[in-house]
Amino acid sequence: KQVVRHGVTIIGAANLARSLAADASALYARNLYNFLAAFRDPEAKALVLPADDEIVAAIRLSEGGKIV
Repeated sequence: KQVVRHGVTIIGAANLARSLAADASALYARNLYNFLAAFRDPEAKALVLPADDEIVAAIRLSEGGKIV
């Protein structure tokens, strides 16, 4: 949609909110997949979360039933 206000032409989506939800969902899904793919062991077909990894240590909420 194109609108002219005070001599300025504004060009944008007519209903931006409608298109944002799908894009945001796809972006979140892609980010989550890429994050988890870094810890996937293809041979074991499982996630491997090494305790000495800096990223794993930063995201770990609990270990052995205790909050860390």
